[in-house]
Amino acid sequence: MQFHQRLEPNCPCLYTIEPKIMVCFNYTADMEKCVVMLNIHLFKRPWAQHLRYEVDQITDALMEETGKFLLGQPNRFMELSGNFIPDATREQLRNELSREKERGEKARPQPEAAAPENKSGGLFGRLKK
Repeated sequence: MQFHQRLEPNCPCLYTIEPKIMVCFNYTADMEKCVVMLNIHLFKRPWAQHLRYEVDQITDALMEETGKFLLGQPNRFMELSGNFIPDATREQLRNELSREKERGEKARPQPEAAAPENKSGGLFGRLKK
């Protein structure tokens, strides 16, 4: 893998890793707040993923899973990053949304038929009234 190091005034060091797969990880550190921010750009998708790690969240397991993620192997990277919803919770949320949607459709009043407009006289005839 190739990488570039860039020094900036507000950031002691910024590394850009150029992996062989189409994903880009940009790590930055906030020394005052003691956190590390990670911006992931997956080029197959039109959005970026933004993650924030406290110091105690960065473990050997997280780094191992990050490597697996970069290599396209099965991994638990998102789960260890706190960006994971278990399947049971996901199914429960879907069921709740379906029930709310059904309730909303039942409670919504049907629109009344609008009274027909008097169209005689065209635009200028209506303005004279």
